[in-house]
Amino acid sequence: MKKRFALIIGAACSGTATLFRHLGTHPQVLPCRVKEPRFFTDDHKWELGIEWYRSLWDFREPDERIAIEASSEYTMHPSVPSPAGRIAQTPAGFRFVYLMRDPIERIEFHHARAWEEGSIEWKVADGVLPQHIEASRYAAQLDRYREHFPPEDFLLMRFEDLQSDPVAELRRICRFLEIDPDYAFPGVGPPTEARPKSWLERVSATFRGLGRARVRSDRRGEPATGRLSPSQRARVLSELRPDLDRLSQGYGVDTSLWQTDA
Repeated sequence: MKKRFALIIGAACSGTATLFRHLGTHPQVLPCRVKEPRFFTDDHKWELGIEWYRSLWDFREPDERIAIEASSEYTMHPSVPSPAGRIAQTPAGFRFVYLMRDPIERIEFHHARAWEEGSIEWKVADGVLPQHIEASRYAAQLDRYREHFPPEDFLLMRFEDLQSDPVAELRRICRFLEIDPDYAFPGVGPPTEARPKSWLERVSATFRGLGRARVRSDRRGEPATGRLSPSQRARVLSELRPDLDRLSQGYGVDTSLWQTDA
């Protein structure tokens, strides 16, 4: 039987780990033993072959569950070359879930994660890494996949929608993956308020019972390394605006809430 896979391809610091944990509770989903196997971007792992990749799941025969993983490296081109071509070569059925968030906020938390990991030693107000900006060019990342896969293989989601109405968004994912949309995901409640007060409040309200946020924040929900200055924000948003316009016009993602200098 040809195995079905659902890849949560990013974006980094956009709730992919939480989404992976949620989906992993569904009885028709088989989660990878490693959340981010990075099989399609790691040359050494790729050389181990598809059987090694399949060994990361506890498949039964026959098994009609959909196997899922979540490797945010899959949308970090060009710092990590896009794996779309390798995925297209793989003898399996693939669906893709791309979870995106406000690109400025995503950059701030990406910087904070790098700081926690020790690869950055300065606050985000002192400089933004170009690769963090590139990872927020969502349309450009999608372009590389669409060279190999049709539009119906993709579900494009906004982090903010998953926060504000997780029940509806999880049902939408289930319908996309062709699994039971009425499954009651543990710890998922009714819609939260439209404009939560802080990032930590939004996460706790939406993803109750799933543990602490991956990136450390201060008491106000700020990233550990702070926020971009107004001038930085304006500059980065100016760089990203053509991509955001194309994401809206070409991919149908509402980016209006993200394109503000406030």
